[in-house]
Order: sequence, then C-alpha cells, then structure tokens
Amino acid sequence: MNNDLLGLVISTFILALITTFIAASWFYRRYVRSRQADLMNASQTLRTVTHSCRGIYKRLDELRELETFLHEEIPELIQEKPWVISWIKGQSIWMTDLIEQLEKISPDFRQYSEQQKIRYRS
Repeated sequence: MNNDLLGLVISTFILALITTFIAASWFYRRYVRSRQADLMNASQTLRTVTHSCRGIYKRLDELRELETFLHEEIPELIQEKPWVISWIKGQSIWMTDLIEQLEKISPDFRQYSEQQKIRYRS
C-alpha cells in the first residue's frame, strides 16, 4: 500500500513538473514573440522617422522655411491668423521632443541624428 501511495505521489510530482515546464515554455515563447513584434514595430517607426519623405530633420527644416516665408511674403496672413505661426512652432517643438526621445533609446537614430544636424544645421 505504501509503495502504491509513493508511486502515486511520484507520478503526480512528475506530471506537475512536466505541466509547469510546458506552461513556462509556452509563456516564454509568447513573451519572446511579443518582444520581437515590439522591436519590429520600433524598427519600422524609426525607419519612417528617418527615411519617409527624407526624414524628420527635413520636416523641421521645411517648417522653419514656411515660417520665414510667411513672415516675409504674407505678413498680413500672420496678423489675421496668428494661430498659423503657433501651429508651426508647436509642430517644431513636438518634432524636437520626439528627436530627443529617439536619440535616448536608439544608437542608430543618434548616429543618423548627428549626420542630419550637420546637414540641416539644427
């Protein structure tokens, strides 16, 4: 009787170990896939920021050019609709903040950023 009980305890213990191992490996694979998906999304975002329509620094440069153009060529528009300049400045601030955050988290973006700062004199 004791041998039967001992066998049952050992079988239950082995079954519990196998179940735990299967569950742990399933959760680990799911976690790894999730992290890989996160990294892929981050990589695609960086690619968009750096290469889409010549990148974020080009967008900043164009906003500066637009603001200068409006001041020089259409000052009456600025007087009539001052929110346009506020919008341009807000976009510039947002892009600058985005650049700072991307530089903190991505060595590739930091390197790209240094090249673009020289190119666009930011």
